[in-house]
Amino acid sequence: MKAVLSLSLWYIGIWLYHEYASMNDNSLYPDELSTSLSMFGRGYESLGHALL
Repeated sequence: MKAVLSLSLWYIGIWLYHEYASMNDNSLYPDELSTSLSMFGRGYESLGHALL
């Protein structure tokens, strides 16, 4: 159950970031995008662990 919640939080974070990037005409380079996505993943994972 904990894994499902943290995975869904991580997925929501990635989806929100993609929405944000598409609103800004994809102005980010791929390496910046992957760095930001990994930061989002770590942030949402730690958030999920803090909530549980």
